[in-house]
Amino acid sequence: MEKTLLEILETLEALEALETLETLETLETLETLETLEALETLEALETLETLETLETLETLEALETLETLAVTTPEVSVAISSSWAMSQ
Repeated sequence: MEKTLLEILETLEALEALETLETLETLETLETLETLEALETLEALETLETLETLETLETLEALETLETLAVTTPEVSVAISSSWAMSQ
């Protein structure tokens, strides 16, 4: 009888240890998923920042092109001046 009780206690302890391990694995999996989501969010933000930087560069290039045209074409110069005055 004592041997049976001891076996039951050992089995219960083993089950509790297994449940603890499973809980720990679940938490680690959740942390891994959260880390992956954070990385994906960071990558998305970096991509967005890259796109915004590219758009800014393209805008600057377009402005530089307009300025070049303004130097060579009086009509464009007047249009830029008018636009600039309205935006102020």
